[in-house]
Amino acid sequence: SGAVYIAVLMSSLLVASLAMAALTMAHHHARELTSDADFRRVQLAADAGLEWAVSSINSSANWRTNHTHNVDSTVQVVNGVNLTYRLLDDDGDLADNPLDPCDVLVTASLRESSFSWRAALEARGPGMNCLDYSATARNNIEITAEGAWSTDGPIASTGLVSVDWQADVTAECFASGGYAGLIHGGMNGLIGTLEQPDASVLEHYSNIATPIDSTLLRLSGSYCYLEEQLLSNTHNTISGEVNSSGVYSIDCLGRSIVVTDSRIAATLVLTNVGADCSIYGSVHWTASISNYPILLIDGNIDLSLTATPLLESTVGLNLNPSGMPYRGQTDSTTTTAYPSELRGLLYAAGRVSFDNNSSNNQFFGSIVSYGMIRGDGDLRLIYRDIFAQDPPPGFRTFEAVRIGRGSIRRVATP
Repeated sequence: SGAVYIAVLMSSLLVASLAMAALTMAHHHARELTSDADFRRVQLAADAGLEWAVSSINSSANWRTNHTHNVDSTVQVVNGVNLTYRLLDDDGDLADNPLDPCDVLVTASLRESSFSWRAALEARGPGMNCLDYSATARNNIEITAEGAWSTDGPIASTGLVSVDWQADVTAECFASGGYAGLIHGGMNGLIGTLEQPDASVLEHYSNIATPIDSTLLRLSGSYCYLEEQLLSNTHNTISGEVNSSGVYSIDCLGRSIVVTDSRIAATLVLTNVGADCSIYGSVHWTASISNYPILLIDGNIDLSLTATPLLESTVGLNLNPSGMPYRGQTDSTTTTAYPSELRGLLYAAGRVSFDNNSSNNQFFGSIVSYGMIRGDGDLRLIYRDIFAQDPPPGFRTFEAVRIGRGSIRRVATP
């Protein structure tokens, strides 16, 4: 009887153990199902949180002072999920510069599940007021030697507008630092702040650009030469690879780049440039997208164009092939001539110069220099308001924001 009792007891324990194991597995499975459901809920909430954060930011004109760097907003409960966002500024101070870019970090949490998105905020406010001028400089504007500059649009400097006794300028001028020399036009004090993007504006265009290896250009000492080339959203005689938006970038690897004797219908982003970059001789340059810049450079640029047309017979290349018409026309000849001129928006993180007094620069658009504008070359600058009416990326204020294209990425929950 004792043996029977032990056998029955052991059988009961085994059944009980199996039952407990089954219950444990069922409970664990239920927790997994709950956890999976929670994770899906927080992920959906984080997706919605990006839109909520942007809407919340845009609801306040003083959003920079109403938020503190790396501090969560008040918790919002959406479908039972706790939702917060915080703003992240590279220098840790949201309020120190109204043009500083920043990121938004959205976090959703429910029980043991959490999910975070981080994205760059892109300006979607009005255009920066530098686009209201034909030329702006963060420092002085200096016309030297026998330079003769004229423009039908206003020019602005946060420093001095200075004209040598042998030079002259015809323009409506606005300056914070005063005036010197012969100026045909109004001389006004600069009202308010001159808004210009800093060098970070190059990042947006670099991110969407097709890179061109600078070693494919002709190299000579510390210079590389983009010469006798055709570049657009349909043609690229340098590397062959085309960019549908006509945006290309060149890392100059410390060399000075010289652009000459070429037709360009593209946006060119030049980085790691040497000290003596220039656009020289006969160049016909527009952008593929009409309100995009033609050039963004992270240093200095000198413009020394001539009045001599760009001749296909000299270049030895058909510059208006199929897919790249000039004045609506294409052909297969090498006899067409193109006016030597720049048409668009030029941005330099450094100085813009016109340093050859035999040059004859013709420019249709706007020049934005984060340094100074100077030189003794002649300049005829015709202002185009397309950039003020339809500001390109990177040239808007942060009075309103949106999520930057391609910037959303998942990050660890803080």
